[in-house]
Amino acid sequence: MHILMINKKFFDELPQNIQDILVESGKEALDYQRKISAELEAKAKQDFIAAGIKVHDLTPEEKAKFKEATKEVWTMFPDKIPQELIDMLVDAQK
Repeated sequence: MHILMINKKFFDELPQNIQDILVESGKEALDYQRKISAELEAKAKQDFIAAGIKVHDLTPEEKAKFKEATKEVWTMFPDKIPQELIDMLVDAQK
């Protein structure tokens, strides 16, 4: 997982055109990173299989069970994790 961050105070003080460039560049970098990560993950999976490692791909039902089993974790730290961050993480899983 890669995270692109910038100090909010610094970002807010930049001229709007620079903010726009940074946001657009960040979106382009995200698309590129996701493409590269997907390719690397697929290659790693094939390398595992070639090495004799059995790989189990979760079914949608199995994924749903894991999500349900870990759901309460999202509500355990409201004083430490801002809801905005939790919402961003949940959206990223879609």
